Amino acid sequence: MGFDVFFRDVLMLVQKNLKVLIRSKASSLIIILGPLLIILLAGLAFDNTNAYSLKVGVYAPSEESIIDSFKQNLNKQFTVVTYFDEESCIDGIKDGDIHTCLVFSENFTLAKPPNNEVRFYVDYSRINLVWTVLNVMTSRIDSKVMELSRNLTRVLLATLERIEKDVGDRRSVIIKLATENDIINRNAANLAADLGDIDLSFDEGAFKTGELQSRMNKVKHWVDTALSLGKEGLQKAASFIDSAGNIAGEGAHDSLVQSVEKISKLKERLSKTKDLSDQEFASFSETINQVVSQIQNTKLQLDKADTSRKVGVRVLTAVRNLLDESLINLMGIQQTFDNIKNAVGSIEIKSPDAITQPIVTTIKPLSAKQTYLNYLFPALIALVLMFTALLIVPTLILLEKNSPALFRNFMAPVKDGCFFIATFITSFIILALQAMIILVITGLFFSSQVTEHLGVVLLILAVAIVFFIFAGMVVGYLFRSEETAILGGISVGFVLIFVSNL
Repeated sequence: MGFDVFFRDVLMLVQKNLKVLIRSKASSLIIILGPLLIILLAGLAFDNTNAYSLKVGVYAPSEESIIDSFKQNLNKQFTVVTYFDEESCIDGIKDGDIHTCLVFSENFTLAKPPNNEVRFYVDYSRINLVWTVLNVMTSRIDSKVMELSRNLTRVLLATLERIEKDVGDRRSVIIKLATENDIINRNAANLAADLGDIDLSFDEGAFKTGELQSRMNKVKHWVDTALSLGKEGLQKAASFIDSAGNIAGEGAHDSLVQSVEKISKLKERLSKTKDLSDQEFASFSETINQVVSQIQNTKLQLDKADTSRKVGVRVLTAVRNLLDESLINLMGIQQTFDNIKNAVGSIEIKSPDAITQPIVTTIKPLSAKQTYLNYLFPALIALVLMFTALLIVPTLILLEKNSPALFRNFMAPVKDGCFFIATFITSFIILALQAMIILVITGLFFSSQVTEHLGVVLLILAVAIVFFIFAGMVVGYLFRSEETAILGGISVGFVLIFVSNL
């Protein structure tokens, strides 16, 4: 029976507290606007992380002056912890010794991919730390970028000046090459024309060698015939003389007449042979003259060809000399181009991306990449419940203390424990309602992981609500006015934030 009365009294007190909260404008605003106010305060509080409380782990495989300068800049605003291997730096994040880990690439050099990469190992719940560290490094990077830009501009200007000088020096050589090539072209054309004018045709019939051989045979025949007739006439004459001496007049007249007749015939034949020989010799002489004339013409052609050959040799010698000079000039131009190529190749930075982004940052999470709400949700809902409890619970207690019905409540046959439990239950209902609203909105619009582990989430939220309600009740019973209680609740909330490592 006593428990039923106690339960009825507690239930009535809870109803009364809810009516009081709804009837009070300030309390209603706190209940309605409390979560929004808490989220606003959380955003203001956690928009920028306090840089001086951050611990940054650094691992560099090789010691470089630029890395030392980065460490010095980081030391001015962070606590820098140097590691000697990458795994130890990552383990430092997992153990909570550091907040983020910077791993520089081997032989780190600005604006020289892939040696300009910096890997950030960080928990995605602290993703904003990466940009905080980058902002601190930016000042040094900007100055280095300006220095790189100046050096690159200086190298480019020096290279362009050298190219301009070399090109200017070689311009006259190129003009000379063009002139020499024009001369070579004209000389080659003239040589081709001269060689084309040479008549090297050979007409074997123009020398009349066959006719000359025939004429020579005919002349030889008639000469042989004449010699034979002369020899025969001499023999006849000798025979006649011998016969004349032997006969001594006997039949001499007849014999003499016969001999004279024979000699006359021989004379006629010899005269005829002489005429024919003269004719053949004249023809032979004419043929010989024609052959000699043709030989002279051929000699003239050969002399002309020899003259053209000599001219061609002189032209080819001049062309060869010009080609030698052109080759020397071309070698000089090639050397100039090699110098230009080497000058351009000596420019270390050729990519505009390397100048605009001298450091390539890669963020590597220590867990699977998901939405940021999955990491921020526990902290946000804890903040909402904490500040709501620290504001609502003291308000309920002080409304009861400062109520005009305080004396009537004191005289009523209700135990003090009923008021305590009623305040606890009222606060639990309000906080549970707010938590459920947040869970529903989060599960519907943002994340499904909350609904997957709903039982564990509700258990943790119940424990957190009980803890924050008791903290709010302590604040409410310590202060006498609502204003000081609210101020005290906010102060306690910030103290809990600072010691929670959120």
